[in-house]
Amino acid sequence: MCSCSLYVSAGTSNRCSDPSDPDSGFGDREWTAYACDGSGGTSGVCSTTCTTNCGTGCCIDFGSTTACRTSGTSADDYWDFSTGDTSADDYCLSARVYDCLDTGDCEAGSYACTHNSCITDAGYFIVEDSGGNDMMIIDKEGKILLRGSLYENNAVTPAGNNDFIIDNGAGTERAYVDGVTGSLYLDGTVSENQGTLTPAGDNDFIIQDSGGTVRAYIEGTNGNLYTQSVVMENVIS
Repeated sequence: MCSCSLYVSAGTSNRCSDPSDPDSGFGDREWTAYACDGSGGTSGVCSTTCTTNCGTGCCIDFGSTTACRTSGTSADDYWDFSTGDTSADDYCLSARVYDCLDTGDCEAGSYACTHNSCITDAGYFIVEDSGGNDMMIIDKEGKILLRGSLYENNAVTPAGNNDFIIDNGAGTERAYVDGVTGSLYLDGTVSENQGTLTPAGDNDFIIQDSGGTVRAYIEGTNGNLYTQSVVMENVIS
């Protein structure tokens, strides 16, 4: 849709309205319309951006043009979801882009599609609720999947819901996973896609691969989280 007081030329969408947010399906197709008054006088750019609503689908950006993809399709590479994905196909569902529909949407090798996310197919660290449901998964490359949301710089006050708690060794909580919502609360902040990780504290919570390489850790002193991969919110269902 494009509203303008001038005569609008046909346009081609060259961008998605929310280009950095896979959780929104990258929004709708957008373009800037050029127009004139039809009598050789006023010309210019419409003040209103033209859009094509992708509805429950997702917007994919090809550079010079875009397209709306139907919900339930997994034949396009929208986004790099880090380890296990890179240039593999992603999954559009209900106006959200996920890492994968099945293992065929992950990089070849030792990856599997778990909770619509490509993670290593062995070596998980899993936090479960009292009923055995996954609340948080950390794979051996440091990719962190959450059932709930991530809260940084948050006062860490566990609610007593069979929470998974990380403290500083003296009883002060620095991070926890809520045992009901699966949300991760941090006293500090998150740093993703990090290089070599070198924890220095005696009370850090550390995730290593089978070769002893540190892939992610939470500092016991301040609750900062560092990972060589990414944190993915609201992906466990």
